[in-house]
Amino acid sequence: MLLSNLDRAVLTTLKSRVLGQLKSDLRIAVLGNCQSFDLAYAMKLLNVGASVHHYPVQTKAKITGKMLVRALRTYDHVFLQDFGAGLINGGSADLICSELASTTRYPTLLFGAYHPDSIFINRSKSDTFVSGPIGQHHSALALFAYRAGLAHETAQSLYKREVYETLGYLDLWQPACKQLLEQARSYGLKLDADLINWARRGCFMYTINHPKSYVFFDVARHLLEKARLPCTPVAFEHYAINELARDTVFPVYPEIAQQFGFSGSYVFKAPKQSRGGLNLRSFLDLSGLVQESYRGYARHDASELANERVQSWLDNPDIRQFLIEFSSAARTGGAARSAPVVYS
Repeated sequence: MLLSNLDRAVLTTLKSRVLGQLKSDLRIAVLGNCQSFDLAYAMKLLNVGASVHHYPVQTKAKITGKMLVRALRTYDHVFLQDFGAGLINGGSADLICSELASTTRYPTLLFGAYHPDSIFINRSKSDTFVSGPIGQHHSALALFAYRAGLAHETAQSLYKREVYETLGYLDLWQPACKQLLEQARSYGLKLDADLINWARRGCFMYTINHPKSYVFFDVARHLLEKARLPCTPVAFEHYAINELARDTVFPVYPEIAQQFGFSGSYVFKAPKQSRGGLNLRSFLDLSGLVQESYRGYARHDASELANERVQSWLDNPDIRQFLIEFSSAARTGGAARSAPVVYS
């Protein structure tokens, strides 16, 4: 029987409780998706005397909701992201909040302005994502080109500023900021000043849903203050780890990075390899990304490669024709037709 990391965390806590091995100092539990480890680490650094334990809720667990609640009752405070009943039998964020008094919800941080070409592909007949050469993140342009029947060599011609302008890739800063700040406010967090500071440092996201570690440090500080728990700021950079950098890193394309005042690239990083071993081949250039994406897509029926944005391009005659003609003209050195009205 394979146990998830959440199963192991819950069983360890319940065993320690039975054996009377729980520490009596401030105990904090942090539940959530891939963002929760960095948040838990930041909280531990902000309160080095506390016991901060991480409970990852990412894959389907074998424990029940009642077991999870019993484990969490041993903590003075629980921070959790929203999750539904599909991952834990009889368990959800709502259940935890209804059973425990000292809980604080926190948002999943999303920001798309740096990586507007990044998408997820849903299997049309299930709730799962299609994996590709860099994990669950895909290039919308690569998927469009594959679905439109373009050769992978031709597809690479789509990665140009004219295409980004037409598709609205260069116009997402304000909407992304608004979405992030409004989401944070809905959880009682005011991140306006923090967002300005993050942006001054350059790109603060590895992907649309993976912030860099200093982002979590600021969010952790706000959450501890909101929960009225002791919090002592330190020089975070001296202790920083970048756990999410071990996962997918989607580049900021040079034409997009230029408007933010830093250099971009077309270097794509695949998720971490298994621990140990000597394989460091986890980076792809644009050509490699498109070719490997095509190879992966060929293993699926077209109906399994579902993405709302790409489908809208395929269904829009003006957008479809522009992208096909632009890629062909760029490949052959000819002139492309005029761009249609910017798609939003």
